[in-house]
Amino acid sequence: MRSSMEWNLSLSLAAVAVLMAGCSPDYGIDQPDDDDSGDDSGDDDSTPADDDSGDDDSTAADDDSTAADDDSTAADDDTSGDDDTAAAVGWCNLQWPPTLEATAGDPAAGPVYGRVYVAGTTPGPGQGPGVQGQIGVGPSGTDPASDASWTWTEAAYNADYDGLIPGDLSNDEYAATFPAPGAGTWSYAFRFSTDSGATYTPCDLTGTDDGWGQGDAGALTVR
Repeated sequence: MRSSMEWNLSLSLAAVAVLMAGCSPDYGIDQPDDDDSGDDSGDDDSTPADDDSGDDDSTAADDDSTAADDDSTAADDDTSGDDDTAAAVGWCNLQWPPTLEATAGDPAAGPVYGRVYVAGTTPGPGQGPGVQGQIGVGPSGTDPASDASWTWTEAAYNADYDGLIPGDLSNDEYAATFPAPGAGTWSYAFRFSTDSGATYTPCDLTGTDDGWGQGDAGALTVR
């Protein structure tokens, strides 16, 4: 028969065995905290920090088609702001004389004077550049703009004259002599061009403000 001491020792050993049965001692076996099958997403190479799309060469900063490099910009457009159209004749007249007599065959009838105004060209001292003046003679009562029988002689710059304001020297005066036609009554007039003779504006004694008038042309009598 066991003594009380032996009985107590047996109970103690049994209790220890029970406790040890509920434990899993670590003998080098991987535990859940060391599981190699854990989520590797923390080291995922596809994270934004390693994403090569951040260096996309097609970004606006590297885009060669940007407006800054566009050779077709208005600043390089040869068709902008460079209008070479000549200024038109603003006003002109047959200044003097209103009548003239000449001898048939005279090579230098006249002289005859005409004045012209071209905005931005004739105002101020000296001859306005790009202006061409001519004196013409044709059949009496005809229109020099439409009658091809008129003959024309180049006129030369003569002097500056005031326009609407005293001292503005807005009008350039031209003068010329011309070969007298055959005996009879003729008309004469001035005309001016600012496009190297491509077009002309005919000028009578009253000026171009009221247009061309056949009755306002100079009257030439040749004997």
